[in-house]
Amino acid sequence: MKALLTKLEIEDLPDNGLRELAKTLGVNVVKELFVKCPGITVYIPKTWHRLYIKKYIKRHFTGNNYEELARDLGVTKRTIFRHIR
Repeated sequence: MKALLTKLEIEDLPDNGLRELAKTLGVNVVKELFVKCPGITVYIPKTWHRLYIKKYIKRHFTGNNYEELARDLGVTKRTIFRHIR
């Protein structure tokens, strides 16, 4: 399998997101995925940032640092208030 992958180029990948991964992260990263993670399905949600923001706020909220959290996350104070409720 590794010998086969040495000749793999971006154009050889199926156009189901793997080409975009190879263009963004490099074809060597995709090759490593083939070797180390065969058969797995990876789903990257479009709204991952909402989950991250919510967890970050819960972890770092001290009771009076609304403005700091809003600035750090690039959101409004209202967003911070909404997640704290």
